Amino acid sequence: MLGCWRMKDFPEQLAALARGAVGEIAAVADRSWPRENSAVWEITDASGGRWFLKRHPSGRTHDREVFAYQHWASALRARAGTGARRR
Repeated sequence: MLGCWRMKDFPEQLAALARGAVGEIAAVADRSWPRENSAVWEITDASGGRWFLKRHPSGRTHDREVFAYQHWASALRARAGTGARRR
C-alpha cells in the first residue's frame, strides 16, 4: 500500500555520490520496500534520465546482489525478448 510508506531521507552523502555519477539531480523519489532496512531511491537527472540508487543493509547483501548481476544478468538478458514464456 503505497500511501502507508514513509519517505526515507536521502542523505547528502548519497546525493553527492549520485551527482558525481549522473550530474545534476532534477528529482528524487523513494522506491524502498515498506520495511526498515530497505533503502532505494529513483533519481531523475537534468535530461530526464532515470537512475536507481540502492543502499544495502550489509556487505553480505551487497555481495549477493553483485554476484547475481555478474553471473545471472547476462544469462537472463539472452532469453529476454525471445517470446519464451514459462507457464
